[in-house]
Amino acid sequence: MYFYESPSTDPYENLALEEHLFETLPEGKGLFMLWQNTDAVIIGRYQNAAEEINAAYVKDHEIAVVRRMSGGGAVFHDLGGLNYTLITDAESPVPTDGPADADAVWQACMTPLLAVLREYGLDARFSGRNDIEIGGRKIAGCAQYARGGRTLHHGCILFDTDLSKVAAALDPGEAKFLSKSDKSVRTRVTTVRTCRADLSIERFRQDLRAAYGQIAAAGGLTPYALSEADNAAIWRLREGKYRTWEWNYGYRADYQVRRQKKFPAGLVTADMDVKGGVIERIHLSGDFFPAQAGSTVEKIEQALCGLPLNDELAERIRAALDADTVLHGISAAALAALLLS
Repeated sequence: MYFYESPSTDPYENLALEEHLFETLPEGKGLFMLWQNTDAVIIGRYQNAAEEINAAYVKDHEIAVVRRMSGGGAVFHDLGGLNYTLITDAESPVPTDGPADADAVWQACMTPLLAVLREYGLDARFSGRNDIEIGGRKIAGCAQYARGGRTLHHGCILFDTDLSKVAAALDPGEAKFLSKSDKSVRTRVTTVRTCRADLSIERFRQDLRAAYGQIAAAGGLTPYALSEADNAAIWRLREGKYRTWEWNYGYRADYQVRRQKKFPAGLVTADMDVKGGVIERIHLSGDFFPAQAGSTVEKIEQALCGLPLNDELAERIRAALDADTVLHGISAAALAALLLS
């Protein structure tokens, strides 16, 4: 089995790296990878990003939002966390006792991590199919993706993650969503360092590598090197997919949502149908007035239809209505902030 430790902490690049390795690893070979990201919310493949994040907090704190290959729920990454990836051509990335049923595969993949935590004297246990808990609090969550006979299993471990950021970034607020996207289940979390303050992430990284090395075939882990062509392909994937609004926000973004805010000029309630991250229908209600003489709320609603819910929304509203003030006392920027909240 190969071993690779990503030198990058760029979440867009590391998600592109995972996909590239999944697609290009030599047939019949396996790989174990360790990697870390700067602040990011990593959402599951089938989730609607708007339902999972606190959009204002994420923007104000420059937290990346990136969609991964696998399903499951949203997780928070920072440099206090450590992530691992297993890729093989087998039905199970690691040997299992008996038939490789779904639950057995998940637990076999997480068993080396569980063993490391227990060696530290921590009462770590499996929770459901894809989590590990200590004292009833989640400390690691895992996900899998399989295609064409190849399996990718990866996990996010909260070693010394800033839990205040986890709570803030993964709080979508009071917006009411109706959609078919997968929803995250909010759970109580803790960190390895909270349970064992004397541990360093360097030691934890070494112990994890050793534990997963034991499940490799004879010869242990062999360092894997990327070529210049690999790096170029990863960068193209980063720029063409993982940094795009279409993949991170537009994909799986079909939903109905209600946004509401009390402005000094009046209460505004926006009920929207969104398809592919674009406003398909919107209904504005409240005790406000149109800003321009002769204008109607219906005209404003018509102008908003077809606009994507991205960082350019305020400018697009100004252009669509040829005005900076949309409703009396409410600017295009203020309305955009409400719709994106």
